[in-house]
Amino acid sequence: MSDISKTLVIKISGSLLYPPRESYLITLKESILELLNKFEFIGIVSGGGPLARDPIKVLRNFDVPESMLDVIGIEAARFNALVLAQSLYPLALPRVPRTLEEVLEARKSWRVVVLGGMQPGQSTNAVSVALADAIKSKLIINMLSDVDGIYIPAPGVPGAVKVNRMSCEELYELVKNAPQTAGSYELFDHTAINLLKRSKISVRFVNGQNPKVVLDALSNEGIGTLVTCQQ
Repeated sequence: MSDISKTLVIKISGSLLYPPRESYLITLKESILELLNKFEFIGIVSGGGPLARDPIKVLRNFDVPESMLDVIGIEAARFNALVLAQSLYPLALPRVPRTLEEVLEARKSWRVVVLGGMQPGQSTNAVSVALADAIKSKLIINMLSDVDGIYIPAPGVPGAVKVNRMSCEELYELVKNAPQTAGSYELFDHTAINLLKRSKISVRFVNGQNPKVVLDALSNEGIGTLVTCQQ
């Protein structure tokens, strides 16, 4: 296994983590422990989920600036990340780094680090790609909350079909007209896709309802949708 393949990034939808469920966190911890037999370091990124979306929806009616609504989302994602990090202790650093520099420093002592949001104007998907680039991981497992991959047209629309593989360009075409506002970054925001292209990182989108999917996604090519950005 090469140095690059010894690191992994997992992005978890905030809707899977909030409200927290004991059984889910236990199974997730067991899965991470098993992954540590294959990887030297695992970075996990939590989304904000309803903890972010609900207050953002209310505050938007108060004409709160979009950048400040992003801050609400960032802090919600960090809260979810802190709960997850505590549940993974002693496997994971029991606090949430706020910068990539802090992640790289923590990596010297810990094999698992959990992140939330970082800066306004981007989703936690962008954080996951930046993290993957920083730790030289070429794969992100993106755990969706209620769908088992990318569908065209969107899930629930008559005739929707799951796509097994697609390129970064195809993913961009799919989301280019989607809202890029706080709490409404759909699937992958534009910043995340640009980072994917730059770093040539692949993402496998899977249904995260069962945390054990992170194990299956590494060995079963048929699970989810694989987005590749190799030239």
